[in-house]
Amino acid sequence: MEGRIRLAIADNDAITLAALRDILGRGHKALDVTWTATHGEDAVARCLVAAQRPALLLLDMSMGEMSGPSICREIRRHGALPRILAITSFEPGVYAAKAARAGAQGLVVKDSPALIRRTIDVVLTGGTFNACSPSVSFEDSEAAFRRLRNTPAEGVGRLSDQERSVMDLCMQGLTLEEIAGRLGVAASTVRTHVRRVKEKWAPKHWRRR
Repeated sequence: MEGRIRLAIADNDAITLAALRDILGRGHKALDVTWTATHGEDAVARCLVAAQRPALLLLDMSMGEMSGPSICREIRRHGALPRILAITSFEPGVYAAKAARAGAQGLVVKDSPALIRRTIDVVLTGGTFNACSPSVSFEDSEAAFRRLRNTPAEGVGRLSDQERSVMDLCMQGLTLEEIAGRLGVAASTVRTHVRRVKEKWAPKHWRRR
């Protein structure tokens, strides 16, 4: 949809995720919620693929197997986009400093949809937001990327571009043969990439299809 802003939401609570998608989709006419994720590794992988990268990622700070700050850091060390707005259902002071260090542009509590919408507008225009901990300073996405870009890779960030492409296509449900045809390589090459992805990353929820 031309002129609309691509938004993605990552939250490990499926009910909260559905509610946020509905509230933001109806309450902000310029936003297009292009995808959601309940696993941190999925969110990182999608944000590292240009075709799926949103303008803004709304990211829960307590994601389960991979923490919100870890997800944020892995995304930010690869680039200035997407901008990232951290969200939490806990006292915001618990995560403010961690979110700022990980490269987020702000932190807001989940229980105020109106505030979330206002904060999204601030972050999308290059601003930062912090109404919970005056001692914490958030950076814009460009400054955060410059600070984090040379830090060591973790998790999915250790994958090569080709390995991320294979993983992304697997997540879309393609078979090894279909992936090989899409990438113009042999099926044996795809199998090798799958094996390396499992060795480097191997999240419990990801399976070859």
